[in-house]
Amino acid sequence: MWEIPTMITLRADDKKRVRIPAAKPRDVYHPETLTRDLIVLRRIEPPKPKKRMTAAEVGRAIKSSRLRFTASYDELRKLTREP
Repeated sequence: MWEIPTMITLRADDKKRVRIPAAKPRDVYHPETLTRDLIVLRRIEPPKPKKRMTAAEVGRAIKSSRLRFTASYDELRKLTREP
């Protein structure tokens, strides 16, 4: 028998959003507008999440930082809070 291919059509809503049936949650796509009538979507890999610092690494980072506070906590609190 004959095979009639089905064509998937998409329609943008009022906010210019299009639902892509093959897309999964958190997929990231880069649109390439080739012509007015041709837009190519390329799925890109999102960046890997950065590894969280351990407590020891945080302590070393604070000690090696050039930032030094000259006011005490109470002085800072008075400056930054409303009475």
